[in-house]
Amino acid sequence: MDLVTLRRTTACILAAAVYEIYPEVEYLGGGVTPVGFFYDFCFAHPIQISVIEEKVRAIIQERRPIKILEMVPFSAREYLKSREFFARAEAVLEDSTVELVQIGKYIDFCPGPHLKNTFELGAFRLQLEPLAEKVRISGTCHWSKGQHKQFLKLLANRISPEKKGEMLGFWIEDIWLKRGLEARDNLIYFLKKEWFEGALEVATLQGREEHALLSEKIVAEVYSRSRFETEILMSFFDKLPTDWNSCLQRIGKTLTILGFDHSFSCDERGGHYFVEDELSVSHSLVHVEKRDRIGVSRIDIFVCAEVETILSQMLEKHLVDGRV
Repeated sequence: MDLVTLRRTTACILAAAVYEIYPEVEYLGGGVTPVGFFYDFCFAHPIQISVIEEKVRAIIQERRPIKILEMVPFSAREYLKSREFFARAEAVLEDSTVELVQIGKYIDFCPGPHLKNTFELGAFRLQLEPLAEKVRISGTCHWSKGQHKQFLKLLANRISPEKKGEMLGFWIEDIWLKRGLEARDNLIYFLKKEWFEGALEVATLQGREEHALLSEKIVAEVYSRSRFETEILMSFFDKLPTDWNSCLQRIGKTLTILGFDHSFSCDERGGHYFVEDELSVSHSLVHVEKRDRIGVSRIDIFVCAEVETILSQMLEKHLVDGRV
């Protein structure tokens, strides 16, 4: 199990604790954050976070099993409504089956994976965040008290990539400065040199959707959705299945040259190249996708690299100081 799974389940354990203390509250849903978890509620009266923390600890010590109930969407919605979780019923998506998580009497729509038992949660910390029309309870968690203590220390001392970029004179808020533009342009130049060989380089209004209109086998472009959303897009048409592995190796080699200790997660349709920051938060740098061609043993391959994400993670890992 990873930290994302722990954080996802901790949000549900938190909601279960609130349900047992304040059963009349409205549950709006929760999930994971880059550093922890959250759950949103509508309370009709003031609450005490210390009371909720004690209840979470009790649920952990009771070693409650965490059950996953699979249902079709209609049954899931009706079941949640019967338990008066009306807002959660509205959140159920249309799919073949959906997962409800059950902890004691509390039931929620929260697709997994999840922990098997509440006792797997080793340590946590909660904080109250009153918002305009709701109350958010957020927090951090880890597998043990020692790991949680170390995590909180790292969190307190961490300088975010956004702040580090400002300190280095790369940007101010959402405005690029000269040094940042040079670093971004150098990164784009490097990626193009590594990946664009043999490609028809284009500039489109719709990005990858227009690549198929061309008769070229390889189409590539630098596509900007907004000032801070620049993507390297590549389309490989009518390729052999063996070209898929060659493409993956090429991308992995490039990320290694940049200094990343990366991982790759994939299924039959594609995957992501991830790196973890010092807080064990995963960031997707490159997304790859393959599509089978109908009637022939050929495939199309699509690559999308997030330029600003790559640059931010280079800052996070001290791999860039204005030069790429």
